Parts: sequence; structure tokens; C-alpha cells
Amino acid sequence: MTPPAAPKNQTPFDDEISLLDIIQFFKANLIKILFL
Repeated sequence: MTPPAAPKNQTPFDDEISLLDIIQFFKANLIKILFL
């Protein structure tokens, strides 16, 4: 669950990046569940 454009300098648990990642991850999961 790593962001495609995550700079190595910043922490992997950055607030903005983590929030965006979680939102996109949940959207993808919802789409997969709905289509499954």
C-alpha cells in the first residue's frame, strides 16, 4: 500500500499522503467488492 510517487525523504506515514492513500484504497476496495 505504498503511494506511487512517495518521496523517500518524507515519512511513509505522512498525514496528507496517508489520508489520500486510505481514501484511494477504500475507493478501490469498494469498487472491487461491488463488482465481485
